[in-house]
Amino acid sequence: MRLNFRQGAHHPADHPHHNKHRIEKFEGSMDLLVVALIAILALAMLIGLVTGGGDVGWVKSL
Repeated sequence: MRLNFRQGAHHPADHPHHNKHRIEKFEGSMDLLVVALIAILALAMLIGLVTGGGDVGWVKSL
């Protein structure tokens, strides 16, 4: 087995190398979006827990 350490050995010379492909950029932005949504939902839950009084009106009517 021969190791090939030449520059550009994996890419043909006629095809320029792009830093990131579109799908990789999309995946990265989706990861950030999911983390941001989780943080927003956690903040909303925390606010709901802190401001909740525990007195539920619809339970009294039953």
